[in-house]
This record gives sequence, C-alpha cells and structure tokens, in this order.
Amino acid sequence: MKTLTRLVFATGSLAAIGTLFTLQVPKSYAESAAGTIEGSVVDPTGKAATGARISVTCGKVRKTTSVDGAGGFTVSGLPEGTCTLTSTGAGFGTTTLTIEVAGGSISTVLVQMQPPVPPVAPTTVLE
Repeated sequence: MKTLTRLVFATGSLAAIGTLFTLQVPKSYAESAAGTIEGSVVDPTGKAATGARISVTCGKVRKTTSVDGAGGFTVSGLPEGTCTLTSTGAGFGTTTLTIEVAGGSISTVLVQMQPPVPPVAPTTVLE
C-alpha cells in the first residue's frame, strides 16, 4: 500500500510541476508586437547629419531621439502598423517618411535631409 501511495503522490507531484511550466503568463500584445525603426540620417552630400532629431508617431505612440555621432538612430517599442518618421535639424528642412512597422522586426531606413525651403517673398500687385 505504501508503494501505491508513493506512486500516486509522485505522479501527482509531476503533474503539478508540469502544469506550472505550461502556465506561463503570455506577453502582452504591446510586448509581442513591438517593432523597431533604425537607420542613418545624412545631409544632401551624404555626410552624417549629427545634429538631427528624429520623431516617430505610430497611432497614439510618439517617440523622439537624437542621432548619434555617426548619424545613426534606433527607435524601439513601436506598435505594429503605419508610422510617420519626421527628421529635423538646424540648417535643414523637415523630412517626413511613412514606414510600415512589423511586430518583432526591424525596419531600416536612410533619411536624407534637404536644405530648407526658402520663404516665399510677398508679392506686390501694381495697378
């Protein structure tokens, strides 16, 4: 009888341990679907635009960062879907890109800054 009791206890213990291993808390949707945008920002000549700022908007999520000394940047923790990347910097116009972010993947982009658009001078009409 002792052997049967031990066998039942051991079997029950193994079943309980197996249940603990299979009852893991799943990642939240935001964690499992997070994507990343990384890339480089260059000026019109192809040199690193080291003073640029990057802003990424994906629905209600907005993240900003500065480029590093080599013109590189990484923005992570983005929801899956269509995102808008905006790059600004002193002496440059605003550059905007639309990027599709896939969950769990990295989208790589090259942002080429452009000179600012000169303001339009007022026009005088002579009669």
